[in-house]
Amino acid sequence: MSYTNARGRTENGLGSIRKKERERKDGSVYEYLFQCQKKNQLLMKNSKTDWNPHNLVFTNKQGGVLSYRTVYGCFKRIVKKLGCPEMRFHDLRHQYAVIAIKNGDDIKTIQGNLGHATAAFTLDVYGHVTEEMKRNSADRMENYMQALSNS
Repeated sequence: MSYTNARGRTENGLGSIRKKERERKDGSVYEYLFQCQKKNQLLMKNSKTDWNPHNLVFTNKQGGVLSYRTVYGCFKRIVKKLGCPEMRFHDLRHQYAVIAIKNGDDIKTIQGNLGHATAAFTLDVYGHVTEEMKRNSADRMENYMQALSNS
């Protein structure tokens, strides 16, 4: 699906977002995805067909489901370009959960983001404690105890 933008350029979906357009002032992923959503909404509005009837976040140029091969191939190229070790796409989910827990995110928030039925399940799957987490916990308790004794 193509459309003509305000500058008279013909564009077609997310692939047409230029690097300059991706580099927002705050550089956040959120801002980039928000701009992608706005562009998709414009595509849907100007479409003469039932474009993206399932309200997908990422679509092909016709507004349909991305094929597994497309997503997998793109993911592998990004991983290689970043110099990361080989990983599966699903490993990103695990990485998110572990990093969020390490950084002190609320377990209920993580549970909701992952779509788990209970926080207990999230903790059972992703809550393995690292040595760094143990040290940080001990340091926080020590700081708390020192603050109490200085009062």
